[in-house]
Amino acid sequence: MDTLDARNVERALNAAANQMLAVVAPATSRLVQAAVTVAEADTASTDGVHIWLPPAFEGVDVTQDAPVAIGLLAHELGHFLQPLQEVQQAERETGAPHWLANILLDIQGEAQTACLFPPLSVPLTAVRAAVGRNRMGEYVRELVVPGVEFAQAACALALAGRFAQPGAPFAERWYREAAYADVRGVLEAADWAGKADELLNWLGTAHWTAAKDLPGLLRQIMAQFPELQAAPALTMPLGDPKIAARGIGQAAQVEAQANTREREPMDSQELKELPVQPGLPEPDAVTIARAIRLRFAVPKGGVEVVAPGRLDRREAARGDGIPFRLDLPGRSAPRPQVVICLDVSESMWYSKGKIWAARVAAQAIALAVRDAGGDVVGVLFDDTWLIGAGWGDALLFAPAAWPTEGGTYFAFLADLWRRYPSHWVVLVTDGDGYVPYAAAPDRARTGAVVIPDGKPEKMAEICNSVIVLKDPRDLPWAMALLIPRAIVA
Repeated sequence: MDTLDARNVERALNAAANQMLAVVAPATSRLVQAAVTVAEADTASTDGVHIWLPPAFEGVDVTQDAPVAIGLLAHELGHFLQPLQEVQQAERETGAPHWLANILLDIQGEAQTACLFPPLSVPLTAVRAAVGRNRMGEYVRELVVPGVEFAQAACALALAGRFAQPGAPFAERWYREAAYADVRGVLEAADWAGKADELLNWLGTAHWTAAKDLPGLLRQIMAQFPELQAAPALTMPLGDPKIAARGIGQAAQVEAQANTREREPMDSQELKELPVQPGLPEPDAVTIARAIRLRFAVPKGGVEVVAPGRLDRREAARGDGIPFRLDLPGRSAPRPQVVICLDVSESMWYSKGKIWAARVAAQAIALAVRDAGGDVVGVLFDDTWLIGAGWGDALLFAPAAWPTEGGTYFAFLADLWRRYPSHWVVLVTDGDGYVPYAAAPDRARTGAVVIPDGKPEKMAEICNSVIVLKDPRDLPWAMALLIPRAIVA
């Protein structure tokens, strides 16, 4: 690759860094731009807004490999969100080996980053794959040494769990793959086999641990395995976290940690695209859509220029030499943009009236936006999320024969918000499910129609506006509370 490719990688890194900053620290991101520099160093580091990446990583030229470069950036973001000083304090108090704390931080940080930014799971996988190609042989050799004991093998066992299966931050039973049959034989024959599995299970819990609970998790592991105090270390391929936030960078870190430290990482939901033939809308939906259509009507835009026209008295009072303004009307109106997410999980089917009310409300909003010339995307969700071919709204009008085995899960929103950064998002749901972290800009453009019996207080955590709607025919008067006209386009 040439210099142009390197510049493209640099542009991608800076764009990714600023997108991340805008999500985890939206207030600070208005004041400062994040910047990424490739510098001579062994590992990545940051002062909060400037990130330095090493020029080479595990034999990969970072300036020429965008997935690995962005993956290293994403890995560093994970540490930016963690209470590193508190973890170091727990390490000192328990006598935990530094490698153990490091691995816990890496697992949790990558899981949290992939939860907040689902597209970053791909570059994080590229980083783990690069390490696995270079290092797995070393870890296997450490584990098949004749007579190896638990404490001697612990670090290699944990690092292999990190990189044997690069698709996830950690794999508890990595040694059961056919490629590691030798390791499996050694582990199953060892008198500490049960202890090895238990350690791997404990490390795996970091995947679903909130950042604030990491010091406690380290203490629990050391209470369970005190012999790890003497466990020797191997080289950490990703190095130590190097976060030295200062000035505005420190403000960004404080804001980011306050926003995310309570949240447990959530696994992403599977996205399925369904071929679908839309059916006719419910008659009530057509009637309601007519009543709410004006909510999505957007006046044409325009510009104001300095030219003979009306006298601007304010500018005249300020001493403007030409205090005249001319309004030039626009030729077209902005298009309202809305994503409608209809909950089809098992709890929505407990009574026929519940799913009917949700379906009518979703269809009515879709028809109203469509009639106003807007862009509508329809999503169905339970523990997966479903879209129609072409990302239109056809799925909202399909015959109601949807898969409904799953519970209510809102992790898909993290992906949806990134795919549609300008759309208003409307959830039609009972709200009974675990919710992800919602950055202030995302929450500001998200609303919920909660169908009783539901949990509007849960939706209020991620939505700027929440209405409880027992009868969809009440939707016209409730729309003013759900979507302010000023922000539908």
